[in-house]
Amino acid sequence: MILEISRFESLHPALKSGVARECIHLASGRLKDITSTHIGALVKLAGQQSGRKINLPYGIIAEKSFGEVILCAGRCDDEKAEIQITQKELEALSATGEQKNIKLSADGSYVTLCIQDFNGKMDEIPKKPYTKWFDYDKMKKGFEIRTRKAGDYIIVDDKGHHKKLKQVFTGDKIPAQQRAGLWLIAHESLVHAIIGYRSGCSALVTPQTGKVLKITFYGGKQNGFFKKYDSSVYLTEEQLNKRIAEIGAQITEKYRGQSVYLICILKGSIFFTTELAKRIDLPMTMDFMSVSSYGSGTESSGDVKIKKDLEHSIEGENVIIIEDIIDSGNTLSRLSKLLAKRNPKSLTICTLLDKPERRVVDDVNVDYVGFVIPDKFVVGYGLDYDQRFRNLPYIGFVEGEIK
Repeated sequence: MILEISRFESLHPALKSGVARECIHLASGRLKDITSTHIGALVKLAGQQSGRKINLPYGIIAEKSFGEVILCAGRCDDEKAEIQITQKELEALSATGEQKNIKLSADGSYVTLCIQDFNGKMDEIPKKPYTKWFDYDKMKKGFEIRTRKAGDYIIVDDKGHHKKLKQVFTGDKIPAQQRAGLWLIAHESLVHAIIGYRSGCSALVTPQTGKVLKITFYGGKQNGFFKKYDSSVYLTEEQLNKRIAEIGAQITEKYRGQSVYLICILKGSIFFTTELAKRIDLPMTMDFMSVSSYGSGTESSGDVKIKKDLEHSIEGENVIIIEDIIDSGNTLSRLSKLLAKRNPKSLTICTLLDKPERRVVDDVNVDYVGFVIPDKFVVGYGLDYDQRFRNLPYIGFVEGEIK
């Protein structure tokens, strides 16, 4: 259980006790014997320096770390199974091109392996903390998926310099309570990757790589996958609500005495559209579209593919396109032109987030902008990373390796 400091400290004092009590409850599974003394101690710990620990009922240990308090059972460092991937198994995957799924633990976490031909284009190898890419020729003798062991080390640069795993944990500020449970990809004592964090330089993909080994980890209910991103709050729920109310008031004033037709662009705009609709005091119709750009190559041609079209005609309507985020503007540019041909009375664009420095077209005029943000990867409030994080009530920057 992880308590995020930035959000916790923003709460009213009267709410902190309730949140602290629920954290202890979730970590232990029980409420009996949790007293105001325990709750007060956890609230106090949130404001103390990193490294401080307290004992709570039912063997729960709470430790203050970097930007968070980690609540974990005293026996949380139990060993996990070690999974051996043999040379024979890898040769079979290479020959068939099939994907192999491997269960990691009883909580539902699992890992997938597949081997693919590589065309030398490094921009097609994304840096993601839970998907790791390796040069197959450097891994084909086999490896293990396991937790840490004494003597583990990782190569940190292309000159072969290495560090002990403990040094890497400390340097990367990986919380002490998480270290024993982190999955590693290793061969004997050489660690190729720390899942959720960095990859070593021992088997990196290069333009000369012929085949790549792709390994993806999927988290279960109790493991720590993806939790390191929970603390990166950029726009709070209160900031979002305030700005959405302001936009709703602007739209209400502009179209007073008329009706509006909101078009929600799926999937990311659902949260923003529903909250905005509640703040527009006008007759309205709400409809949904799902669109994408497509082309023959890896880059968009700028054409629009409609996956789900509107259910009603927009002829003579005051249409407002609702987007979650606008960056390049390619797809929106084409979509606006397509909708304009359907003869609406007016056509405007409203977006929650805008990245103008990413714009590659000059014909997208955004009428209502919630927030202009820097060119960083964001999640929450409908925006996702690999279909996760949509349900976060705030907008957060993703820290780490994701791009």
